[in-house]
Amino acid sequence: MHTADDFKQLAKHTSNGRLRTRYLALYHFKKGETRTQIAAYLGVARGSVNTWVSNYLAYGLEGLQSKPSPGRPCQLSVSQREQVAHFIEENAVKKEGGRLIAQDVRQYISDTFQIDYQLRNVYRVMDALGFSVSDLKSALYAVFGTFQGNNASNFSTVVASAILSSTYLM
Repeated sequence: MHTADDFKQLAKHTSNGRLRTRYLALYHFKKGETRTQIAAYLGVARGSVNTWVSNYLAYGLEGLQSKPSPGRPCQLSVSQREQVAHFIEENAVKKEGGRLIAQDVRQYISDTFQIDYQLRNVYRVMDALGFSVSDLKSALYAVFGTFQGNNASNFSTVVASAILSSTYLM
């Protein structure tokens, strides 16, 4: 079992705010304070303190860790996601010129699987598949080179306009 000082040290050395609060709750608990007092000190519900103390007593420090929140499952099956990944890899550079954009991926998913996604969800699917949206400014710098003097402000305006009107994929 851990001492009050152990929990104080754990709280000092964690960057996770929720976990820090849980460690502080256990620190006060180990010092003999009531759960109601602890809740008042930390500005949390007494039920939360009860849960943290119970989880610690039952499972140790592992019981204080946050459990992953699954969220809504992806509408695409694993095999469908593999097909999307293959589509992106095969069409990253369009045959007629240009690059694949998120709208193209969205259209492919809609046409192939009859699943309609918002663009933000297309980005999530792509991120889960290991594809990232490129930084357009870096791409434009690579194409146009560096800009200096008055051209720098013009370049920033062009980049800002392009970012607002287009989304490119790597």
